[in-house]
Parts: sequence; structure tokens; C-alpha cells
Amino acid sequence: MKNYISILAFLILATGVTAQEQKERKEDKKRKQKSERRDSRMEAKKIGYITEELDLSTEEAQKFWPVYNEFQEKMKSLNEETRKKGRSDKDFNDAEAETFLNTIFEREQTKLDLKKTYFKKMETAISKAKVAKLYTIENKFRDKVYRSIKRKMNKRQKK
Repeated sequence: MKNYISILAFLILATGVTAQEQKERKEDKKRKQKSERRDSRMEAKKIGYITEELDLSTEEAQKFWPVYNEFQEKMKSLNEETRKKGRSDKDFNDAEAETFLNTIFEREQTKLDLKKTYFKKMETAISKAKVAKLYTIENKFRDKVYRSIKRKMNKRQKK
């Protein structure tokens, strides 16, 4: 009789754990979908903002956006790599610190080289003046997004 109770208790616990894992997977999937929708909305806003601020003609836009999107993908890839490899909370000795810093500087140099390369490519699609303006427009857009997020956070804290 004790064996039956033990087996029954085990089955009930195992079922509960499995149900919890399935629930967590569903919640993770929902969070990921919500994040993807938010990212796509943000990307659409960014495209609209840049197009409007640069006052791109249809012809310019057709040449510019493929180059810009390729640039963004490569920057995103570099940023993800930096996030994965570039952080450490550990205490370094001098040799480790030098290696760590050199790695960071190399990644930053790679990003800078990528920017130079793609800004040159963009000059074939739009004028140099618009390429220069793009740099400030991206920063303005990023600042607007940060301010918007900060406002929303402040409103939530006040509630």
C-alpha cells in the first residue's frame, strides 16, 4: 500500500513539474513574440524618421536602404558578439586586464572600420551631406527612444 501511495505521489509531482515547464515555455514564447513585435514597430518608426529627416527621394531611398540595412545587420552582429564576450566582473591581474582591454579596443576599432566602410558605400546612394546628417539623425532618434522609455518608467513608478 505504501508503494502505491509513493508511486501516486511521484506521478502527481512529475505531472506538476511538467505542467510548470510547459507554462514557462509558453510565457517565454509570448515574451519573445511581444519583443519581436515591439522591435519591428521600432524599426518602422526609425525608417520613417530617417527617411523624413534626410528627405530621401524615391530613387535615393531605393539605393540607400539596402546598404543601410546591410550595415545595421553587421553592426547588430558585432554588438551581439561584444555582449557575449565583452563583459566581466572578475578581478584581473595586470596581464589579464591588458588582454581584456585590447580585445575591447579591437572590437571598437572593427566597429569604426565598419562605419567608415559603409558610410563610403552610402555616399554612392545619397550625398555626403546626407550621410553626415544620418549620423546625427541616428543619435537624435536613439535619444528620443531613451527619453520615451524614461517617461514611461517614471509614469509606472508614480502609480
